[in-house]
Amino acid sequence: MRQGMNSGLTPPPLEDIWENICEDIESRFHLSPNYDIMLEIKGEGSSEPSDIWLTHVDGTRLRVNAKAYHKEPDMVMAVLTREAMFTARPSCFHEDVWFDIAAEVGRQTLVGSRFAKRYELMWAQFRKEELIEGAVVYNPVKLFVALYELANSAGIEGLVRRIRQAAQHNVPFSRTAAIRYVRSFVMEYVVPLSSLEAMITEILLRNPTTPGKEIARRVRTTETWVSNTVVRLRRRGVLRLFERVSLQSVGIKICRLVLSSPEPSLCYNLIKDYPFLYSWDRVVVGRPGIVATVCIPNQRENITSIRTLGRIASAAGIEFQSFEAWKVGCASSFQGYNPEIRQWDIDWKLLRFQAEHIHRQGIEFPFPYQTADEHEQPLDDVDAAILVAFSQGNTTVRAIRQVVRKRQQEVARRLSALRKSGVIRLIAEVHHVGLDETAIVTSDNPATARVLEAIAQSLPYAYVHLDPGGALFMRTCLPRGGSAALGRALSAVREPPEIRATVSDGLGAWSLSRFIHLWNPASMRWRKYDRLDEWATNLRSRIQ
Repeated sequence: MRQGMNSGLTPPPLEDIWENICEDIESRFHLSPNYDIMLEIKGEGSSEPSDIWLTHVDGTRLRVNAKAYHKEPDMVMAVLTREAMFTARPSCFHEDVWFDIAAEVGRQTLVGSRFAKRYELMWAQFRKEELIEGAVVYNPVKLFVALYELANSAGIEGLVRRIRQAAQHNVPFSRTAAIRYVRSFVMEYVVPLSSLEAMITEILLRNPTTPGKEIARRVRTTETWVSNTVVRLRRRGVLRLFERVSLQSVGIKICRLVLSSPEPSLCYNLIKDYPFLYSWDRVVVGRPGIVATVCIPNQRENITSIRTLGRIASAAGIEFQSFEAWKVGCASSFQGYNPEIRQWDIDWKLLRFQAEHIHRQGIEFPFPYQTADEHEQPLDDVDAAILVAFSQGNTTVRAIRQVVRKRQQEVARRLSALRKSGVIRLIAEVHHVGLDETAIVTSDNPATARVLEAIAQSLPYAYVHLDPGGALFMRTCLPRGGSAALGRALSAVREPPEIRATVSDGLGAWSLSRFIHLWNPASMRWRKYDRLDEWATNLRSRIQ
């Protein structure tokens, strides 16, 4: 990558800079920037970052502020790189999103310098975070900085190469399609792991609170090495450790609803206005439909609204299944990750043999379940306010104190107690390791459920819950093609489970702040949602 100019030195002529930038882009990306832009120095204006950022190609001209050109040559260099890259835009790709790609190419000329953060701030100021189609968050600065952390300059080069290939086939990208494509490229970018990195990641997925000393003992290395590795994995975006309010610990029932219909739009129309809808996934392989997650304050009429939903679904010809998260647990195994080729190499034939043997012999492999509501915690109104503030992103004592208006010592004490009791829990997630396929596995057969509990412990990551009736719901993250391979491995079971490959499709209106008024601190119980009857009446009239 071409190095930037040094501030304080007389910069070379603009024409030479532009030509060098265009040559770099042509060599690096195999694109054709416009060499014939006429560059001019203008006397008016300032060297403020915002003014420099607004420098742009206007037709066949590009005017650069003289003061900025001499005082902030590195920033000017980055913006000129952005503009040169923008002139190389494939005609099939939407210009708004290509601008962000060009902006990232410009940013990379500043990496390691004191100007990089200023450039990012200007980019963020002029390109705000937005929500696409009500479900996809697009923040170009965070997205492309994350890609660079994952792969350095190779990430943007790979993305541009894919777009260039699409352009050769005249594949058009609308703005929404371009955003979705770029976002999926970054989210699914695969980072290779060493054997020790894979072992540490597996341990933390199973229990994110595992002390560094214990991890070091298990993987036979030093605690310092473990700490540095975790920091590196987090910085690259491979390992994510964060705290979250455990809704089940405060009496919120979590259920998974599986809706199936030859017309999936009917399933969405049924569920979209359900007050307790948290999120839904669209089935892409398997019986058409959606899989929804709902979070319901634990009160009799709130809970029975699921039955109302099920009856209306049946009347509309939609198959409806409900799985309450009564016992929940997760498992992780990176034994199928091959560090030599740095890819997943799961032995599906061995899993098939294990499934057959477990089913035939009736063997049980205890799964690490926890009863979802066995540690339900009482909350007063201050605790409830703290949890609402925490769930809205205020995770420090100082930030929470500004919301709840309580003394710092009290907030700190209560926050510590909520963490100790498990109401606020540390969560671990893994990304960018090739687990791009999500499979939903369901069964109401006890023998099949026993097999699934055993097999889940050999999968890369599996979240499993049993409902009170013994029906099993499992969400597992697999490498591409894993849903079909898992189906084949389980096909010899007498009553095979149903397997659906899904993609995340949307978020409901659910939030803790929306329902916290239903909490009664005096009785320590949830009340009925006051608009539940209105929802049921409207749904019946709309569906029937």
